[in-house]
Amino acid sequence: EISACLVGSEMCIRDRPLTDQEKEIFRTCMTLKGVDYTPLLVAKQLASGYNYRFICMTELLIREPKYGFAKVTIYAPLRGEPILESIIEC
Repeated sequence: EISACLVGSEMCIRDRPLTDQEKEIFRTCMTLKGVDYTPLLVAKQLASGYNYRFICMTELLIREPKYGFAKVTIYAPLRGEPILESIIEC
């Protein structure tokens, strides 16, 4: 089992599959072109809505693809659409 806390955060990630709701929140926010993000793990925290931190594999879509990892932070208010807050390369 993979279990680790994200640096500078009270949120912990676990090696469970993403729920359909988490996948939909991720898809809704990740409309960027040029890089594919594949979510691998997620941490969730309730705080007047939900804060999500996804650990993702990245693929830069160029002639010779480049791969890496990123931490994607999304805020989903209790009402309204989720908001992409940050993407940080790991």
